[in-house]
Amino acid sequence: MIANLIITGILVVYILLVTNAFISEIFLISLIFFVLAYGVYLGLTIYYHKKKKVEPVQSKPTQTVEAKPVKPEWSKERVELKDFVKYNLHYGQKEPTVRQALEKQGWPKEKIDKAFIDYNSEK
Repeated sequence: MIANLIITGILVVYILLVTNAFISEIFLISLIFFVLAYGVYLGLTIYYHKKKKVEPVQSKPTQTVEAKPVKPEWSKERVELKDFVKYNLHYGQKEPTVRQALEKQGWPKEKIDKAFIDYNSEK
């Protein structure tokens, strides 16, 4: 970007000199050369920037994770509770806070205890 500004400034100075002063053939040839070189530079820059593929930034990282087989005696509800506990503890919530949140949502204390036991046995 700074190189573009410098080259543009040089070209402007050349053009001002051309319109206000006597032009020698060497000066005119060098001006034409710089204008053509700058055009080629801009053309190549635009071409390569359009060609480059940029991956969009994702808000959540996606990764393929093998699904762990659910134990036959585990219900879907039990797995969801364990995952809820795991997620919240991982992101900094304290155990009593997670327990209170589950109790407020109406989960029985026994199921909450099992979810924490399952989480702790998984570590």
